[in-house]
Amino acid sequence: MPALRRSKRTRTKSRVLADASSPSQKTKKTSQKTKPTSRRSSSRTKSSTVIRSTVPSEPKIGHYTLSQVDRSLLKTALVEYKYISPPKSICEQLYLVKFWDRVAETYPEWLAPNTVTFFGYLCSVACVAMTLYFNGTFPDWYWLVAAALLCAYQTADGSDGPQARRLRCGSALGELFDHGVDAIVTTFISFITLFCCGYGMSTPISPIMFVCTMSAFFFSNATLLHTSCQLFNPIDAQEIQLTAQALMVATYVFGQEQLWKYAIPLPVSMGTFVNQHLSYVAQHVNLYVVPALGAEESHSYIELRGFLTPIVICATLVNSVGACNHIRAHYANVDASVRVTGRTLPEFWHQVCSMLLFFGIMIVTWFRTEVAVTSTHDGLAASSTYAFRLWFLSACFAYADHVNHVLVLRVAKIPFPSLVRTRCIWLMSLFGIWTELGNRAVMEGGAGADSPFVVYGDVGRGIIFLLCFGSHLYYSVTVGGAIAQSLGVQFFFVPVEKQQAFLKKSKK
Repeated sequence: MPALRRSKRTRTKSRVLADASSPSQKTKKTSQKTKPTSRRSSSRTKSSTVIRSTVPSEPKIGHYTLSQVDRSLLKTALVEYKYISPPKSICEQLYLVKFWDRVAETYPEWLAPNTVTFFGYLCSVACVAMTLYFNGTFPDWYWLVAAALLCAYQTADGSDGPQARRLRCGSALGELFDHGVDAIVTTFISFITLFCCGYGMSTPISPIMFVCTMSAFFFSNATLLHTSCQLFNPIDAQEIQLTAQALMVATYVFGQEQLWKYAIPLPVSMGTFVNQHLSYVAQHVNLYVVPALGAEESHSYIELRGFLTPIVICATLVNSVGACNHIRAHYANVDASVRVTGRTLPEFWHQVCSMLLFFGIMIVTWFRTEVAVTSTHDGLAASSTYAFRLWFLSACFAYADHVNHVLVLRVAKIPFPSLVRTRCIWLMSLFGIWTELGNRAVMEGGAGADSPFVVYGDVGRGIIFLLCFGSHLYYSVTVGGAIAQSLGVQFFFVPVEKQQAFLKKSKK
């Protein structure tokens, strides 16, 4: 089991790893206790000390991880936690940081930073709720409201940190809550942007874009976990959010049809090649060739939304490979004898494989959901009115639940789950199995008319979504509560002494 480092003063025998407790090693340790050691020899052996994580042993199947956590080790892990500020992106350097500081100065002293974060989360939830309600038939005013709500989320997400620094009440819990909210809202923004472009949920572009968004967030936080400093590019999350908001305003001004279906000319040879050899891709990225008519020559066009899609996919791929190389290079320069829970190169690859497996299941599940929405046989169709929307919500919260384990591993050193214990994989697999059974019953025609997978198709998918949401909520509340208890802080309240100290300082 990977381990965290503890100071020699607080170490106990029961917490030393089993691989360091052989008879010969025990004799050696006993002799060392009776023999004084010099500072030099002490400094040499200290770096190679390996101690258990906050979970004493691998929990059995069905046992909840938190019940296995050693609370004294959890408190030590939280005390050892350190946050290193990442480099600023272009817009943060230009004006965003100053803007967030100004906004935070307007907040009262009793407003907790986590409350600011939660307000931003509610704004994003309201935006997604509107999107789910209209489901493609949007009134003109929707785009302005959506841009305003996402701007409110971004402002709250950026100003909670300055508020915590003003009141001197920042903690590991605040970072965990902030990034946990970001894990959900990142997918929300991708969902809304897909509808803004006119794609919606009925094209294979949608699961691919979700995977791009999710992988970008995962690898960014993986660099934070493994290198202790989050890797940011000059153009990163803040710039993407601002671009999404600007595109929504542009959609309101110019109209969805005129903006996103604007035809960009391409070389005829390129369009002809893609249409002949990659017809499926050409169909879904909206690339088409106008054949020659009379004296006119052939022309090749691609819509604006189709032009941007491969750019986003390629940028995500480059970003993911760059993050992997960054972490690999980091471990090439790290002393292998010093091990911290969850922070080794093999464990990083385990985390990557776990997320890739989830992405694969998510994409396969989308294709089975598409069959449920579009297929009929002998007049029989599954109950699938809300199938795409339930797929999105299930994938969103299943992903957030899984990413939470990466975030908690960073802050509290609770080990990342094995593939067998990964709930998001099982829940999304269950979603796909339920949908596939409904598809097969439909293909049987009248013989499958009474199948519960057909009659209660959306009901079953709705229950699975509730399981995904409940799993995410349960893990967030229980682990967040344990961390708050260990730190002695309240989640949505600023201690009175912190408020008084701030007021006293501001009067001066």
